[in-house]
Amino acid sequence: MSQTVESKLQKVGESIAVSLPQNWLLMNDLDEGDFVRFRINENGSLTVESIEKQTQKNKVFKELIQQDHDLIMRLRNV
Repeated sequence: MSQTVESKLQKVGESIAVSLPQNWLLMNDLDEGDFVRFRINENGSLTVESIEKQTQKNKVFKELIQQDHDLIMRLRNV
């Protein structure tokens, strides 16, 4: 079932944000702090996709490992 939803762009700090429809968030089990992926299509349209929560956790874990590695390398050079 296709659905069209309109939303107003809002300034948030130095960025522009758009709110996502509540029913889409519920359907994809998404909440504040979760990640989504934006795909810019060849025709200029934008597709928003939910990212599975396990994929999100893996990404955050990899980022934390990289941060720890960077910190260790900096401490070694002190």
